[in-house]
Amino acid sequence: MAANHAPELANSVAQSLDDFARDVTKQAALLPVPKELFQTLAVFVHTLLFGFSLIQHAGINGRDLFHIGVIRAMLAEIGRRIVTGSKIS
Repeated sequence: MAANHAPELANSVAQSLDDFARDVTKQAALLPVPKELFQTLAVFVHTLLFGFSLIQHAGINGRDLFHIGVIRAMLAEIGRRIVTGSKIS
């Protein structure tokens, strides 16, 4: 949001997204998840974090939202479904 008023911040968005995706992909390698889903997981996690940021900016106390736990639980469930052959939908 601040990038609308700060050109140097706006110019760094693409690199930041790439760096974030690389970090999440590295972490996804520790999970029992096919490599084909790494990029999808990176986008998913980024979307979740963006959503939580919007909630916080709306004035909802973010300290009450344990988003890391939510994300870990979701990724663990995806991994469990892959390992057991259950459908991911």
